Amino acid sequence: MTKTEIRKRVRSLIAGLTDKTEKSRLIAETFLSLPEVRAARTVALFMSTETEPDTSFIISELLSQKKTVCLPCVSGKDMFFVSVDRSTEYTVGAFGIKEPKGEMFCGDFDVMAVPLVAFDENNNRLGHGKGYYDSYLSSHPCFTVGLAFAEQKQDVPVDPWDVPLHKIISY
Repeated sequence: MTKTEIRKRVRSLIAGLTDKTEKSRLIAETFLSLPEVRAARTVALFMSTETEPDTSFIISELLSQKKTVCLPCVSGKDMFFVSVDRSTEYTVGAFGIKEPKGEMFCGDFDVMAVPLVAFDENNNRLGHGKGYYDSYLSSHPCFTVGLAFAEQKQDVPVDPWDVPLHKIISY
């Protein structure tokens, strides 16, 4: 299967899920219990869409723990992160995804949760196809965790520029 065919197939599988809320809760609890996350001071996350596990609880919990939480913004072919708190204002950004308003975060991340469309047993991920995360991670290494539904596990074609994740949490 091509990457495009895999994306289409997985999106169809996810559209049929009836237990996304429960699976998202389990994913969030597992993510928050990781030793790397518990020890982290700075965590990058993503604003979830309908086809991804809900990250809102993770964001809220990390803010309650007084950790620095950053979310992505896209500008042209570049992705950067903005530190958020409970008073952060958002705008609809690239691809219809909410993005925080604010200045670019210039520090390093201890942990980054990475969105994906599909993943395999070797922690390779198939993203949405624009290459933002592979490009970012190639020059900003940190502990990476994919958040996914079990139905997203597929055989994933891997290109030389694809950056595998350290861990994937799926239910």
